Amino acid sequence: MSKGENDSLPEELLNKLKYYFQDVDPLRASRSLRKVFFDYLRFQDGLRAMDFDTILNDVETAIELLELIADEKMKGGIKVT
Repeated sequence: MSKGENDSLPEELLNKLKYYFQDVDPLRASRSLRKVFFDYLRFQDGLRAMDFDTILNDVETAIELLELIADEKMKGGIKVT
């Protein structure tokens, strides 16, 4: 999505995120994703995918997003009811 094209998320996506975070602690999800990813790396023995840099960037971005959501929930900036 290009900037200015549509700056808001579709209502259906917002609702799914709301319900997801009612059941899932974003900080726990971030830690779980990090643990699974690093366990995966440990067992690869140098046999990483050719597009590993892209994968690494995507996982890092997902973890950062989950941690940002966790921080906002703790500050009261995100209410999930």
